[in-house]
Amino acid sequence: MTWYVVDGMDGCGKSTCAELLKEKLESEGRRVRLFSHPDSGCLFGRLEYGYLLKEGRLAKMLATVFFILDAVDSLFRMRLSSRKYDDFIFVRYLMSVAYLPDGIYRKAYRIIKKLFPMPDEFILVDVDAETSLRRIEARGEERESFENMDDLVRTREKMLSLSDGWFVVDNTLPLEEVKRLIEDHASAVLSGTRGRSALRHAHEELGDPVSPAAVHGGLRDSLDQEHVVAALHRKHRMGEDLPLDLVFLSALPAHAQAVP
Repeated sequence: MTWYVVDGMDGCGKSTCAELLKEKLESEGRRVRLFSHPDSGCLFGRLEYGYLLKEGRLAKMLATVFFILDAVDSLFRMRLSSRKYDDFIFVRYLMSVAYLPDGIYRKAYRIIKKLFPMPDEFILVDVDAETSLRRIEARGEERESFENMDDLVRTREKMLSLSDGWFVVDNTLPLEEVKRLIEDHASAVLSGTRGRSALRHAHEELGDPVSPAAVHGGLRDSLDQEHVVAALHRKHRMGEDLPLDLVFLSALPAHAQAVP
C-alpha cells in the first residue's frame, strides 16, 4: 500500500492533480481512495471551512487546528479501510502549516512530522501567486481569508521553503505535460524505484528490520500497538533516545493507528 499526499496553496490545482494521480493508479489495476480537506462530511472540516472565511490571526489559527482534526479523522478512516484499498491519496496534509504566521510555521511543520504518521509520497503542486489568484477568482465563490495576493505570495514562499524531499509539480505547464509528470512519478513509485513504506520506517526506527517481501506482502498489521510499546520499553531500558512519532503512536487507541 502506498499513501500519497498532494498538497499546495489555494488555486494551485491540487484536486486536478490528485485526480490525475488516481486515474493513473486505477489504470494500473490499483484500488484507490481519495480524501479531500476540508471534508464537508466531517464536523471538523466544516468548522475549518467556516474559519477560513473569517479574517484575523485567531481565525487562521483555529482554521489550522480544525484542519489538523479533520486530517486525523481521515487518518482513522484510512486505517479502518486499509484492507479494501491498495493506495490512498490525501489532498492537503502537511503544507497547511504555511498559512500560519512566519514565526510559527516551521516549528509547526517539525512538530507535525514528529507526531503524526507521514505519507510514502509527498507531492507539492506549485503555481505563482498571480496564477493562483486568477483561478480562485474564476470559481466565483466566496473568497477565503488567505485568498489575496499578499497572503498567496507569502504562502507560496513558505511552502517552497519546506519542500525539501517533495516532488514539486509546476502546474503552470500545459495540462498534458503535468499529466505526464504525475504519471511518470506514479510509475516510478509502482516500480519500486521511489519511496519506502511507513511500516518499513517504523520497524527500522525500532531496530527491527523488515524485508521488502514482508513490506509488500500485505503484513501491514504486524506493527501492532503491543509491538510498539514493547520496543519502546526496550529502547528506554537501554538508554536510547525514543522516536517521538512512535511514542505518539503507542498512546493512540489501536483502531486509530494510521500506520499502513
